[in-house]
Amino acid sequence: MATVLVLLLLLSSTLAFFLPMTGVKTAASSFFLPMTGVKTASLLTMQQTKGFSSGGAALLVSELTVFVPGLTEPILSDVNLRVEPRTKWAIVGVNGCGKSTLLKSITGQLDDAATADFSGGDGDSGGGGRGIALGENERYGYLEQTSVSGKTSTVMQECKLGMEQLTKTQAKIDELTKRMESGDISDKTVQSLADAEFLFNSLGGYTQEAEVQTILKGLGFEEKDNERLCSEFSGGWQMRIALARLLLSKPSLLLLDEPTNHLDQSARAWLANYLRSYDGTIIIVTHDIGLISSVCTSIANINKGKVQVFKNMNYDQFIQERQRRALAAQTAYENNLMEAKKLSDFVAKWGASATKRTVAEDRRKKLNRMREQGLLDPPDVSFSLERKPMMAFSEAAKSIPDEALLQMRSVDIGYRGESSPLLRNVNLNIRPGMRLLIRGSNGVGKSTIVKAIQGLSEVEVKGGISISKSLAMNVFNQDCAQELNASLNGIQILVDEVRSQDISITNQRIQGVLGALGLSDEAMTKTIGQLSGGQKARVALSKFVLRRANLLVLDEPSNHLDIETLDTLIEALKAYESDKKVKRAAIVIVSHDSNFCKRLDLTHVATVVAGGILVEERSLRDDDFDAVPVTSTAEDKEDVKHMRNEEEDAKTRKMRLNAPRRISKLEKEIAEKEASLSLLIDEMNTAGYDYEQLIILQRQREVLEEEIEKKLTDWELVSEMLIYK
Repeated sequence: MATVLVLLLLLSSTLAFFLPMTGVKTAASSFFLPMTGVKTASLLTMQQTKGFSSGGAALLVSELTVFVPGLTEPILSDVNLRVEPRTKWAIVGVNGCGKSTLLKSITGQLDDAATADFSGGDGDSGGGGRGIALGENERYGYLEQTSVSGKTSTVMQECKLGMEQLTKTQAKIDELTKRMESGDISDKTVQSLADAEFLFNSLGGYTQEAEVQTILKGLGFEEKDNERLCSEFSGGWQMRIALARLLLSKPSLLLLDEPTNHLDQSARAWLANYLRSYDGTIIIVTHDIGLISSVCTSIANINKGKVQVFKNMNYDQFIQERQRRALAAQTAYENNLMEAKKLSDFVAKWGASATKRTVAEDRRKKLNRMREQGLLDPPDVSFSLERKPMMAFSEAAKSIPDEALLQMRSVDIGYRGESSPLLRNVNLNIRPGMRLLIRGSNGVGKSTIVKAIQGLSEVEVKGGISISKSLAMNVFNQDCAQELNASLNGIQILVDEVRSQDISITNQRIQGVLGALGLSDEAMTKTIGQLSGGQKARVALSKFVLRRANLLVLDEPSNHLDIETLDTLIEALKAYESDKKVKRAAIVIVSHDSNFCKRLDLTHVATVVAGGILVEERSLRDDDFDAVPVTSTAEDKEDVKHMRNEEEDAKTRKMRLNAPRRISKLEKEIAEKEASLSLLIDEMNTAGYDYEQLIILQRQREVLEEEIEKKLTDWELVSEMLIYK
């Protein structure tokens, strides 16, 4: 009997693999386990208003107003937002406008001192009543923009925690299996096992390992990283682990706050493609125009506490429509004022006339109606366009003509205490007038080079390095905002740190730069600890702009800067010394943001890969932001050595020359095997209850899938050879 039961279980498992993924319902009480940095919860922990229904929407926000400490006006006022199932939204606006606050309001995670109110407004949210409501049976997952703390679990273990429903279903299958092996073969137990197997298959249980690996690889992890502890990774890579876990949990409503921060171009492209085909509702807070353009089909713009909705529009259409609405509102307002003046003049002139008194009275009533209807009030602030911040860098510090500001000659760069350097044989010559982009995947050493340029003590540099006596360096990096003194306000910080270098910097100049970057008078007087992350970034950027230097170093400047401020930074960098025949300063940029880099007038491009760096005197190419491999094997390092010396041995040259033909052959073999696999699956689906045949076919399928995977690996390895061409 035991043997028969085991065979039945095996066959039911095999059959379940082919069952259609329909009819699976997710209970409203389903929830994900909490993780630092990834906030996921059930409907019961949502900021959901009791008795308020979404009216069929995935998410409904009606007449939400949010107050935060330190502000005299609400940061969000009378917000109305209806998000339909399976739509993809971007929330945009300047730093500090309340984008992250809106997500926290939705998820019920506002800071203790902040309050949400639903008592005012006349907005039509489409659902009736006021409050926040999540659709029936919706599950949400929330990724904050703050980094996760280190975990003692491995990367693979952490990712599987996101697949909680699978884990629970597997546990139920194990329990029911043991029960049947113990002799319980009642109809109820057998049916329960069949239901559990059906759900397990529908959730992708039989492809769990492959799915985890696919997402980790897409986000830049190598297979060898699977068993590494999360605590071994930097904050940026821990954010990737958190993002992978959230994606694997497959919530029906995905809330993402700046998901592309810390992602290189390859991972950004993969994420955009994944989200574009995601079978669920997505709301993204981001400054990444590329991500918005690729994924989002509707936009909510926050401006001065108000939210304007732009449904069924991509980013370019949103920009045009926002401009049109602003101009239309201003034009209507001005026309109404002109009409009101005519009415008022007529009443003043003929109000006392016996013959025209009746006409004058009609016009007085019309004028009053215009006032009552608000037609004479200025346009709502949500219709106004954000003021584009303007700024210019302080004059460059003097440099010695024809002398390099900093030069590295065949140096090895690594971290103190590490057994081997991260980068070898680095040659870098930074001269006035150079505008250098350092590109490469995360983890290859771009920021390490920047730290070496800065001369930070944590980095060890072995070899010849020369620094000009005239060098005056100014750095803007991902940590600048966090390094500001939290107890001082922006004006105090700039007075202390900028005026100590240049006493000619006046308070008026300081306030002018802060104001140009969008900080209000109120924000200028608040301590850094009271500012939002975006506002802190603007203070740090003001410091960067005001300090005189002849070497500007920017490490991932687009992180945490809103679209308008980033646009202003680009214009300021392009204008920097553009009118000087003899340049004093150089600019070094590390960035994964293709939209940012393509707008700069670069003179040099450096590629960091496989423990080396190649510097080329050229402008940016269209393919510079295609995937750059993260390689660390001996063979890859040897390839970089050949690339660096512009020479190859006969064997390598032959392999590279044969690569296109080899790729074509592999693609043909892969296509043939995939076609065979498709036919095999069809045969399995028509095998009915021929269990012995199903088992044989399943084994054949596993062999085919393994062969396809091997061919794909070979294809990737050969393709990489062309990257170094």
